Amino acid sequence: MLTQALKLDSAAFAPSRFALHGRAEVAVQGRALRIEAAGPFNLEFVQAVCRMLDVAAHALPADRRFVECVALRHSLLMPPAAFELLRAFSARSQRVGYRPQAMLLVVPAQTEGRDLLLPRLVKLWSPSRPVHVFEASAEAELMLSRLLRSWH
Repeated sequence: MLTQALKLDSAAFAPSRFALHGRAEVAVQGRALRIEAAGPFNLEFVQAVCRMLDVAAHALPADRRFVECVALRHSLLMPPAAFELLRAFSARSQRVGYRPQAMLLVVPAQTEGRDLLLPRLVKLWSPSRPVHVFEASAEAELMLSRLLRSWH
């Protein structure tokens, strides 16, 4: 059983001038960094999530062996500026040693923008970690259990 070390909500990271379009929770549970997000997303939302991940990084295991479990729901749509910020954040994170052992990405088939943006997201993240895409959380949880067991 994983214990929860940290849980963050995007509302607490919102800038004061503009409302967030999107909602996210980030939690660190043992060797799992869990990100649950529902879109569509605006630039301010992506900025908030980047700040959340910076905070969450401090709660990751000291040996930095962890799996990123990401569930994206409702819509993947975001403006180009938000996607570029995500790209820049990902590149910066890689440079400072943020390297999950794997990403388990759950995007249900009916998610708006899936066909357009899912390939771009996989291309963005796959140079720094294996990315496994699932349509259901149960499949991703099984893989997470297998990965974590293989480390013991």
